[in-house]
Amino acid sequence: MDFLPLSYLNTFVFCPRRFYYEFIEGEMRINEHVAEGQIRHERVDAQMGERCEDGKRVRRRVYVASGELKLAGYLDVVEEEDGQIVPVEYKKGKVGRAGPWPNDQVQLCAGAMMLEENWQVRVPFGYLYYAGSQHRYRVDFTDELRQQVKDAIQRAWELVHRCAPLFERETAEMTASFADPGGPPVPEPVHDARCNGCSVVTICLHDEIAFLKGKDKPPVRPQPSLGAENVLYVNEQGAYLGKTGGRIRVEKDGRVFREIPIQQLDAVIICGNIEMSTPLERYLLREGIPVHFLSALGRYEGSLLPPLSKNGLLRLCQYRAFADVGKTMHLARSFVMAKLTNMRALVLRRARQSPHERLSEAAMRLRRAVEAAAKAKTLAELLGVEGWGSEAYFSVFALQLREGMGFDFQKRTRRPPTDPVNALLSLAYSLLCADVVAAIHTVGLDPFIGFYHRPKYARPCLALDLMEEFRPVVADSVVITLINNGMLKLSDFEVVRGAYYLRERAREVFYAVYERRKSETITHPTFKYRIPYRRAFELQARILGKYLIGELDQYYPLVVR
Repeated sequence: MDFLPLSYLNTFVFCPRRFYYEFIEGEMRINEHVAEGQIRHERVDAQMGERCEDGKRVRRRVYVASGELKLAGYLDVVEEEDGQIVPVEYKKGKVGRAGPWPNDQVQLCAGAMMLEENWQVRVPFGYLYYAGSQHRYRVDFTDELRQQVKDAIQRAWELVHRCAPLFERETAEMTASFADPGGPPVPEPVHDARCNGCSVVTICLHDEIAFLKGKDKPPVRPQPSLGAENVLYVNEQGAYLGKTGGRIRVEKDGRVFREIPIQQLDAVIICGNIEMSTPLERYLLREGIPVHFLSALGRYEGSLLPPLSKNGLLRLCQYRAFADVGKTMHLARSFVMAKLTNMRALVLRRARQSPHERLSEAAMRLRRAVEAAAKAKTLAELLGVEGWGSEAYFSVFALQLREGMGFDFQKRTRRPPTDPVNALLSLAYSLLCADVVAAIHTVGLDPFIGFYHRPKYARPCLALDLMEEFRPVVADSVVITLINNGMLKLSDFEVVRGAYYLRERAREVFYAVYERRKSETITHPTFKYRIPYRRAFELQARILGKYLIGELDQYYPLVVR
């Protein structure tokens, strides 16, 4: 890249970390502040061109570039009166207590310096108009300010160049460096008032990073960007999904089942033989709404997701960590230990409600399994530990179910599930996998490159890794709730070639309970704030990303009490 965009110079001076995420990693988020700023600039740009206003010659949206500064961009307005050239920039907020904000002054002065180079004129001052203050403020382009511009440009390019080698190495060098523990030089969070209202706060996690590095107290609120989801489950076999205006229609045989504004949706889950129109598919992709596909019998088959994040650096670090035995074992141990610990938590809760010797024995076996997992040196050893820990958990799973409900459970079976309880567990794991794939995709990781689950064709290994800590507390909990509350009966299942599957109508009950469980909040064991499970999926994926990129020295799994 030959030129640094002028707007990103403003971003760098405001916060180098934000510059890193937006310019180097390509992460962009639109919040209300960004949207308002875009709207105001669109109003200015709508009048682009040259005209006379109050005796002044006014040009709008003027492009300038400088080979000397290695900078390029657009100026909002350039005024000319009596031969004097004056640049003007429009900002949405209010002026600072000490006057125009330093980052805005640097941007305006940089634009003036490019005007001087392009137009061969002297530009001694300009104006910053703050819409929140409804006033424009004069900025004199002193020698000190001009030097600040040059220094900021130099520091920005230095950061870009420090990251460039990760992309520019030859294939042989890249292969040899996969085990290199070094990562991109992510700037430290500014961790001050600038973070309030920042559009990348959900990516930066400045509060969490400061806490984990011992620089601040625990954060007071969760930061993942996923909001309260509105998920559309389509379960009617033979149904058709289409788009009418800004609404999604679900119909069959000419009858409309549901019609929902697409803007209210966060995800669509299609189960079985259901068609969807191409215009709807394209619209959902543009709007960033994932579509997950399950078979008619409830098995996860794949997802239609928006384009993958531009954050290639993060995925390079993921691939390098995959080749690093130390990092692979750290992550694999973390996933397995969290899963076994959360399994033990469910067993202990049941033991307190209904004491039983077998429950106490299983809890003890799970504790020993956690201890053994912490000492495992190889993936094979860890796989064995997880196996006998899971066997201890499922050996008493039937004791977590209320007696007299008609459901029996002997052992965990898959493909096919040989009893109703296993059918419910398989469906819950499919939905959980789809949610975790979406969270991983949002963060920019590769869902097919895992650490504990080794790569296998078409298997989302990283999703299987990350969902381990959520299996007991989300998926298993849903199954226990459905059975113990009498929400499902044995008649809600059908047998297909010896395998049990939930009937279509009963799945609606299942989906409702699953969504309700995802909305329940827990206290995050590391950050101590309350967070719904649905938002914890992305938070854990982001913590994983921070570890892979080298910003954290360990992964912090979600472990419940």
